[in-house]
Amino acid sequence: MNDAPHGDEHHDDWDWDAARVRELEQRRGRWQVRAYTTAAVHTDSGDVAGFTDLLIVDRPSTAAQEDTGVLAQHRGHRLGLAIKAANLLVLREQEPRITRVMTWNAEENRHMRAVNEQLGFRVSTRWVDLSLKL
Repeated sequence: MNDAPHGDEHHDDWDWDAARVRELEQRRGRWQVRAYTTAAVHTDSGDVAGFTDLLIVDRPSTAAQEDTGVLAQHRGHRLGLAIKAANLLVLREQEPRITRVMTWNAEENRHMRAVNEQLGFRVSTRWVDLSLKL
């Protein structure tokens, strides 16, 4: 996610490892948040090449599409589309009451915006993020 297009806005890099992922899963469990995650693993290396995450929180019919990321060396093969579509199919099977999925992207991330459009997502709102350098 650190190299996903996000415009000129500075952001700190995120450092994720297995321990941090497990901590996040435990925290979500305490908060009673259900997560559906699909990951693609590169066969030769065993590395996670891409992932996507959907969250079910306290809204009766709406899920939140969280992060979708594909490592730079695996981009350009429609992996983001494949894992996001697979995760949406699992959501439909496991959570039939969910009829809406909300997501967001940086305007500059044209590849993920194209994936979302192919899956049927439509722009409903535009946000502006502001930051202050201290």
